[in-house]
Amino acid sequence: MTEQAAPRSEAVPTIPGRGRRPRNRRDLILRAARQHLVDAGYAHTGMSDIAAAVAVGPSALYRHFRTKHDLLAAVLEQNLAEVEEAVVTAGEAPAGKRLEMLGAVAVEHRGFAILWAREIQHLDAATRTRVEQRIAAVLVAVRKTLRGIEGTARASALDAWVAMAAIASTSYYRTPLSERTPFEVAQLVTDLIERRPVALRDAIDPASNPFTDGSRREQLLAIAVDLFSRHGYAEVGIDDIGAAASLAGNAIYRNFDTKADVLLEAMLRGAQWLRSDLDRAFADHTDPGEVLRSMVRGYLALTTGQPGLTSILVSETGHLPDEARLRIRQEQRDYEGAWLTLLRQVHPGLDHDTARIRIHTVFTLANLTPRHPVLGLGAVSTPVLVARLESAAFAALRLA
Repeated sequence: MTEQAAPRSEAVPTIPGRGRRPRNRRDLILRAARQHLVDAGYAHTGMSDIAAAVAVGPSALYRHFRTKHDLLAAVLEQNLAEVEEAVVTAGEAPAGKRLEMLGAVAVEHRGFAILWAREIQHLDAATRTRVEQRIAAVLVAVRKTLRGIEGTARASALDAWVAMAAIASTSYYRTPLSERTPFEVAQLVTDLIERRPVALRDAIDPASNPFTDGSRREQLLAIAVDLFSRHGYAEVGIDDIGAAASLAGNAIYRNFDTKADVLLEAMLRGAQWLRSDLDRAFADHTDPGEVLRSMVRGYLALTTGQPGLTSILVSETGHLPDEARLRIRQEQRDYEGAWLTLLRQVHPGLDHDTARIRIHTVFTLANLTPRHPVLGLGAVSTPVLVARLESAAFAALRLA
């Protein structure tokens, strides 16, 4: 479950010294803002940081963007427009070059997915709708590009989304990409498109609910997770959690000292569930491929059964105090490491970078699909959704 360290975005163009007003100042501001948002996140990016990065005073920045919210919206829309343009360009290329060009988008626009996946909750409803329309436009462009390739002429909305997840997979870690990354992503897209259906399962494992004992503390955790996921951690006060639980006065403080304590407890609960699921997978299976299959099913059980918890695990780690944040990120690294080790045992010839791209494609599909109806999968039952995601995950990991 993974809010991994984001990749460094592309270098910001040369900034003129103070007193010189470049013609492309708005673009310089957007590129500097994008780098800060990718690296630090919305909560830890201030307008003064952006102003300093482009060597202007705050007043000059506010002439272009009245609020940080407006700046975030502009960054997201520009970033998605650039990705859409790159995908459209790939769609205009000869059929034999299109997949490789889609793979190149994963390198040239690395980090684009982490921006909208992590930061979209900070937008108001109208702006969020506009950004989601941009995401939908990218998916339409991906689908059109796929339809011009032999064997994918009938590409579906789900095909477009799994291909986009492969392109987005490089967004979530800092490791430098190799020259082979576009080719590896292209091959991954091919594997995803050729995925095989899997049988429906009747129900999700009830263990996917980490808040089960019915106590007041558990109720507060469940309510807090819901509020944090819908409004963002920064926008929710501890009194809001108490009010939603119909607690008067300081009653909530009998269970938690601070709002950060609530967030940490929820994240630890998610990490504990994943650790227990990992232990179950190893206890039930000895073959690495079967262990991975079990882990895919367990991970999907959590992300489809607890989309709110998934949201805060992906988006809100940056709000934790330093020691707690390091603890959660170490849990995430250890969990990802188990996947990497198993996948390379199943496919000994697979290099570390390619294995990581394939694993993060699975994480992207599992983390985002249940939370974003804009992805075009329609209103389907949870078992159907899980079956579709299992099929794509098994293809990404070559577990067919």
